Amino acid sequence: MRHWIQNTEIAEMVLDVLLAGPLATLDVVAATRLTKHLTVRKMREFAAHPETAPSHKLMKHIKDTRREYLRYHSFLGRLKKQGLVAQSGTGKSKHWLVTAAGKRTLEIFKKRTALLQEAITPGGITIVSYDIPEKIHAERDAMREILKLFGFTFVHQSLWYANVTVEKKFLEYLRERKLLDYVHIFQVSKTGTLEQLEK
Repeated sequence: MRHWIQNTEIAEMVLDVLLAGPLATLDVVAATRLTKHLTVRKMREFAAHPETAPSHKLMKHIKDTRREYLRYHSFLGRLKKQGLVAQSGTGKSKHWLVTAAGKRTLEIFKKRTALLQEAITPGGITIVSYDIPEKIHAERDAMREILKLFGFTFVHQSLWYANVTVEKKFLEYLRERKLLDYVHIFQVSKTGTLEQLEK
């Protein structure tokens, strides 16, 4: 699957939750955020009748939950456009469920996460530079997201650095995504020289 989804961490979490069974949007929010203050039933009750809320603090939480609801509903809509989730039922009985394509994508996410955890380890100094063409900008967005996830700091344009060591497994990942020609990785050796990771 060549198309990348922005916010893949959230997408993986949402697809994982829906894999257990269909859920309404509010239930998806509750399941992924694990709110400690209110049950889903209470959130619905107080959202419908704010005057019954016992405190200002609780009302703030309800407003925050409402924002989360709208954010997740919009996000689920984008996943639906990509064919990863679908809706069943009508009206109040409408639920989200993960599609076969969504299950395959979730498997890709999990494999990617496992690979990257092995490919990037703490310690050392690594500089990453990339020049990914505009025509595959989704891959460029994904690269930026991965670098942020593993603690890289943005320096200038497409130049990033971090106190980590990148193993050759990362090159395997880039080769699989057909990005190897666009990404350059440099590491500071034990003698203090800057060396490019051999492709």
